[in-house]
Amino acid sequence: MASQPGLKPKPARRQVNAPVTGHEEVHAPGTVNVWTGRVLKEYRKPREGRGAKQASLYRCLPKAHCGWTRGAGSGASYCCLYFARGICHHGSDCNYLHRLPTAADEERHKTDYSHDIFGRDRRPGGQDNKGVGSYERECRTLYVHYGGAGTLPTEQLRKIVASNFAEWGLLENVHLLPDKTIAFVRYQWRSSAEFAKAAMHQQTLRGCDTKEVLDVRFAIDDPNPRAVARVQHEREVALRDAYTKAVNELPPDAKRARIQQLHLAATVRPGVASATYPDTSGQYGGSGYKHEYEGWDTYLYSGGGGGTGEGQGDGDGELDSEERWAAWQEWQAQQRREGGFLAKPAGFIEDDFSRYLRPEDHWAEQQAAAATRAAVAQAEIAAGGAGGWQPPPHQQQQQQQQAQTQTQKRQREEEEAAGRVQEALGLIGGYGSGNESEEEGGGGGGGEDEG
Repeated sequence: MASQPGLKPKPARRQVNAPVTGHEEVHAPGTVNVWTGRVLKEYRKPREGRGAKQASLYRCLPKAHCGWTRGAGSGASYCCLYFARGICHHGSDCNYLHRLPTAADEERHKTDYSHDIFGRDRRPGGQDNKGVGSYERECRTLYVHYGGAGTLPTEQLRKIVASNFAEWGLLENVHLLPDKTIAFVRYQWRSSAEFAKAAMHQQTLRGCDTKEVLDVRFAIDDPNPRAVARVQHEREVALRDAYTKAVNELPPDAKRARIQQLHLAATVRPGVASATYPDTSGQYGGSGYKHEYEGWDTYLYSGGGGGTGEGQGDGDGELDSEERWAAWQEWQAQQRREGGFLAKPAGFIEDDFSRYLRPEDHWAEQQAAAATRAAVAQAEIAAGGAGGWQPPPHQQQQQQQQAQTQTQKRQREEEEAAGRVQEALGLIGGYGSGNESEEEGGGGGGGEDEG
C-alpha cells in the first residue's frame, strides 16, 4: 500500500473478530447413526436444497482493509488468502501481505511458475489442486458463471462485470456469452487473476438487482487460432524480456562480449556461404604450375632409371624398392639438369629423405651401421693386441666370456644338428630294409606254390 513520504503506513485492520472456518453441521443427539454416520431420514434436509450455492457473508474491501502487516515488515512476498476472502482476523499481526498484487509481484511471478500469489503450490493440468491453477497454462483468464443476472441487457451486464472485477487489477478483455450466462474476464497480470478468483468466488455482483452467486474458475486454453497466436506471441515477448534482463545484469566486459557475439551470430546464416571462395591459382605458380610427382609414373613405366618398361612382363618389369628409389633419384636429377620445376633455387639445402621413412624401413640401415661398428671394434681390438690401445680389464673379461658362450652355443647346435641327421638316416635305412625283407618273403612263397 502506498503512503505519503515521512508518514507511517496505515496498519491493516481486522476483517473479522474471530476465526471463520468451515465446520461440519452439528446434529441433535439421536438423529445420526453412530455406526454409519448417516442422518436419519426424518431429520435430513430436502434434496433440492443440498447442492444450492450459498453466497459468502464476507467480502474484501481493498480501500478499507489494505494496510501494513507484520509480514510486510519482515519481507514476506505472498498475499494473505484469508484477506482476499475477507475473513482474516489477524489484521496487522498477520504474517502475510494485506494488499493487492503489484508490478514487483508480477515480475517475480514471471520466473516463479511453481507458486501462486498466495504461496500455494501449482500442479500440472490434470491436478489443479482445487482451483490453485496449473503451471502449464497462463492462468490469466477467469471463467465466471453469473446465472440469473443474464436477464439484464448485454452492455449493461458487461459494465457491471467489468466494474466488479476491475478493483482487483488491470483488465485486458471482458467477453460475454449471454445465451449461456458465462463471462470470460482476462487480466493483464497472472497475480491479479489469482487474487480475483479467490476474492470473487461465491460473491454477488454489486450494482445488480439479482442475488445470483458467482462461480469463478480458471478458464481452459482457448482453441481459437487468434488466441493461440496471441499466447505464443506473449510467451516470446516474455522470453525476450527475461533474456534482455539477464544480459543487462552481466558485468560490463561480459555484457559487451555477449552483445558482440549476438551481432556476429546475426550476420551468419547456417547453410549459406558468407562469401565466394577466392582464386588461389597465383599462390601455386599460376597456370604453369606442376605437381612435384607429375610425370614420374610415365618416366617409371617407360623404362627410365634402369627399368625395362611396362611390356616386359610381371617378372622382369617390376622394380624392387631399391631400384625404384634409385630411379626416383635419377629422375629428379634429370629434371634439375633440364631446368624444370624441380630445379633447386640458390641456397637450397639437400633434404635427408630418410627422416620421412617408417621405423621398419630403417632396418637395413641399422644392420649396416651395426656391422660397421663391429668391424671398427674388431680393428680396435686387433690394434690393441699389437701394442696399441687396450680396453679395460673388466671389458676384456666380459668380451672373453661372450666369445666362449657363443663358441659353446655354436658347438651345441652343431652336435644337435648332427644327431638329428643320424637319426633321420637310421629311420630311412630301417624303412628300406623292411621293404626288402617283405619282397624276399613274398618271392619265396610264390616259388613253393609253383612247386
